[in-house]
Amino acid sequence: METVNVGELTTFFTGLTAGLLIGAFLASIWAVVRIRAQVQTRLVEAAERGQRAETITAELHKQLEKEGAEAARLRIELMEAHRARAVAETRSDEAAKNLEGQRAQLAHAEQELAKVFQALSGEALKTNN
Repeated sequence: METVNVGELTTFFTGLTAGLLIGAFLASIWAVVRIRAQVQTRLVEAAERGQRAETITAELHKQLEKEGAEAARLRIELMEAHRARAVAETRSDEAAKNLEGQRAQLAHAEQELAKVFQALSGEALKTNN
Protein backbone atom coordinates (compact mmCIF):
# COMPACT_ATOMS: atom_id res chain seq x y z
CA MET A 1 0.00 0.00 0.00
CA GLU A 2 1.26 3.36 -0.86
CA THR A 3 1.75 5.86 1.81
CA VAL A 4 0.21 9.21 1.34
CA ASN A 5 2.50 12.07 1.95
CA VAL A 6 1.05 14.67 4.31
CA GLY A 7 2.46 17.46 2.16
CA GLU A 8 0.72 16.12 -0.91
CA LEU A 9 -2.52 15.69 1.00
CA THR A 10 -2.30 19.23 2.32
CA THR A 11 -1.59 20.54 -1.15
CA PHE A 12 -4.54 18.58 -2.53
CA PHE A 13 -6.97 19.89 0.08
CA THR A 14 -5.60 23.40 -0.25
CA GLY A 15 -6.11 23.24 -4.01
CA LEU A 16 -9.56 21.74 -3.55
CA THR A 17 -10.52 24.44 -1.06
CA ALA A 18 -9.13 27.17 -3.32
CA GLY A 19 -11.02 25.69 -6.28
CA LEU A 20 -14.25 25.55 -4.29
CA LEU A 21 -13.78 29.12 -3.09
CA ILE A 22 -13.03 30.35 -6.60
CA GLY A 23 -16.05 28.39 -7.93
CA ALA A 24 -18.31 29.81 -5.22
CA PHE A 25 -17.00 33.31 -5.94
CA LEU A 26 -17.62 32.91 -9.68
CA ALA A 27 -21.08 31.42 -9.03
CA SER A 28 -21.96 34.35 -6.76
CA ILE A 29 -20.76 36.82 -9.41
CA TRP A 30 -22.87 35.01 -12.04
CA ALA A 31 -25.90 35.07 -9.68
CA VAL A 32 -25.43 38.77 -8.93
CA VAL A 33 -25.15 39.59 -12.64
CA ARG A 34 -28.25 37.55 -13.42
CA ILE A 35 -30.26 39.06 -10.55
CA ARG A 36 -29.09 42.53 -11.53
CA ALA A 37 -30.25 41.92 -15.13
CA GLN A 38 -33.65 40.73 -13.89
CA VAL A 39 -33.97 43.74 -11.59
CA GLN A 40 -32.96 46.06 -14.44
CA THR A 41 -35.57 44.46 -16.71
CA ARG A 42 -38.25 44.87 -14.04
CA LEU A 43 -37.21 48.48 -13.46
CA VAL A 44 -37.51 49.21 -17.18
CA GLU A 45 -40.94 47.54 -17.26
CA ALA A 46 -42.04 49.51 -14.18
CA ALA A 47 -40.81 52.74 -15.76
CA GLU A 48 -42.77 51.95 -18.94
CA ARG A 49 -45.91 51.21 -16.91
CA GLY A 50 -45.37 54.44 -15.00
CA GLN A 51 -45.05 56.39 -18.25
CA ARG A 52 -48.23 54.81 -19.62
CA ALA A 53 -50.00 55.62 -16.36
CA GLU A 54 -48.85 59.25 -16.58
CA THR A 55 -50.08 59.45 -20.18
CA ILE A 56 -53.45 58.00 -19.23
CA THR A 57 -53.66 60.33 -16.22
CA ALA A 58 -52.93 63.36 -18.39
CA GLU A 59 -55.58 62.26 -20.89
CA LEU A 60 -58.11 61.71 -18.11
CA HIS A 61 -57.34 65.18 -16.71
CA LYS A 62 -57.99 66.68 -20.15
CA GLN A 63 -61.28 64.79 -20.42
CA LEU A 64 -62.22 65.88 -16.90
CA GLU A 65 -61.51 69.52 -17.75
CA LYS A 66 -63.54 69.18 -20.95
CA GLU A 67 -66.45 67.58 -19.08
CA GLY A 68 -66.19 70.26 -16.38
CA ALA A 69 -66.39 72.99 -19.01
CA GLU A 70 -69.38 71.26 -20.60
CA ALA A 71 -71.09 70.98 -17.20
CA ALA A 72 -70.45 74.68 -16.54
CA ARG A 73 -71.89 75.57 -19.95
CA LEU A 74 -74.97 73.44 -19.28
CA ARG A 75 -75.43 75.06 -15.84
CA ILE A 76 -75.34 78.49 -17.48
CA GLU A 77 -77.86 77.38 -20.11
CA LEU A 78 -80.11 75.96 -17.39
CA MET A 79 -79.95 79.21 -15.41
CA GLU A 80 -80.76 81.18 -18.56
CA ALA A 81 -83.68 78.84 -19.28
CA HIS A 82 -84.98 79.34 -15.72
CA ARG A 83 -84.71 83.11 -16.12
CA ALA A 84 -86.45 82.99 -19.51
CA ARG A 85 -89.20 80.83 -18.01
CA ALA A 86 -89.66 83.27 -15.11
CA VAL A 87 -89.88 86.18 -17.57
CA ALA A 88 -92.36 84.26 -19.74
CA GLU A 89 -94.48 83.36 -16.70
CA THR A 90 -94.47 86.99 -15.56
CA ARG A 91 -95.49 88.17 -19.02
CA SER A 92 -98.17 85.48 -19.18
CA ASP A 93 -99.55 86.55 -15.79
CA GLU A 94 -99.53 90.20 -16.90
CA ALA A 95 -101.26 89.27 -20.17
CA ALA A 96 -103.88 87.26 -18.27
CA LYS A 97 -104.52 90.20 -15.92
CA ASN A 98 -104.71 92.57 -18.89
CA LEU A 99 -107.13 90.24 -20.67
CA GLU A 100 -109.28 89.99 -17.55
CA GLY A 101 -109.33 93.79 -17.33
CA GLN A 102 -110.33 94.05 -20.98
CA ARG A 103 -113.11 91.50 -20.44
CA ALA A 104 -114.40 93.50 -17.49
CA GLN A 105 -114.30 96.69 -19.59
CA LEU A 106 -116.10 94.91 -22.43
CA ALA A 107 -118.80 93.63 -20.07
CA HIS A 108 -119.22 97.12 -18.63
CA ALA A 109 -119.38 98.62 -22.14
CA GLU A 110 -121.99 96.02 -23.15
CA GLN A 111 -124.09 96.93 -20.12
CA GLU A 112 -123.79 100.62 -20.89
CA LEU A 113 -124.62 99.98 -24.54
CA ALA A 114 -127.67 97.93 -23.53
CA LYS A 115 -128.84 100.77 -21.28
CA VAL A 116 -128.32 103.33 -24.02
CA PHE A 117 -130.11 101.06 -26.53
CA GLN A 118 -133.03 100.63 -24.16
CA ALA A 119 -133.25 104.35 -23.59
CA LEU A 120 -133.07 105.07 -27.31
CA SER A 121 -135.61 102.41 -28.17
CA GLY A 122 -137.94 103.77 -25.47
CA GLU A 123 -137.63 107.27 -26.93
CA ALA A 124 -138.17 105.91 -30.43
CA LEU A 125 -141.38 104.23 -29.30
CA LYS A 126 -142.59 107.44 -27.67
CA THR A 127 -141.77 109.39 -30.77
CA ASN A 128 -143.56 106.93 -33.05
CA ASN A 129 -146.69 106.83 -30.93
